[in-house]
Amino acid sequence: MIIVQLLLVAVVVFLVLIFQRISKRENQMGASTIIRDPVTLEGAFVRDSRLIVRSVVSPAPAFKSFDGLLWGFGSRFLPVFASFDGAVVWMKNENRQNLNFFIDFFAFSWADADSSKDSLANLNIVIGASQPTSRIVNGKPVSLNPSHPNTPASVGLSVYVWDGIGEGMQESVGGNSTFLVTMSRELVPLHVEGRIIISPQNTIRFDVITEGAGRFLVGAVGWFSESI
Repeated sequence: MIIVQLLLVAVVVFLVLIFQRISKRENQMGASTIIRDPVTLEGAFVRDSRLIVRSVVSPAPAFKSFDGLLWGFGSRFLPVFASFDGAVVWMKNENRQNLNFFIDFFAFSWADADSSKDSLANLNIVIGASQPTSRIVNGKPVSLNPSHPNTPASVGLSVYVWDGIGEGMQESVGGNSTFLVTMSRELVPLHVEGRIIISPQNTIRFDVITEGAGRFLVGAVGWFSESI
């Protein structure tokens, strides 16, 4: 009987010693909690009341594209057969969650019909112009994340493009010119990186002025967000 009691005491002492050793090791190492994003799998560790964070730094458009909020819109190459001065692309932000549309960059390409002349073309960007009513076709904006279910209607992006007849889209009036770009025979990307903001129910319009015949393309890429 005494032997059995001694064995039980020995077992209890052994277990206590093991528990104390484990507790001491945890105290030395610090108990940690892992907080992990279920999508990106990026994690943060809380250890000894300290937050240890591992993160990835990417431009805003990369994250907005993941959420289906990065969109591009613009024209195809449009020919003109003489000097031209007209509105060619119009966009309105009709987002129902009151998100702003931040312009990331514009693209403007011009090629004159006579390469020996190297004539100039201008791109005028107008904020707040009214909707054109004629000489227009649907601009068909494109999501840069086509696997996302968002559509132009769901994000509230309305785009019209000049149909290539006459002197540009008609009856789009008002607005304020933000800046004018002059170029000759090249593709110019204008990186504004969110500095031009189209608020809900506001618009942006692209006007092109050429010295002679040729063809041009106008487009832009931007994202929807409450803030940049």
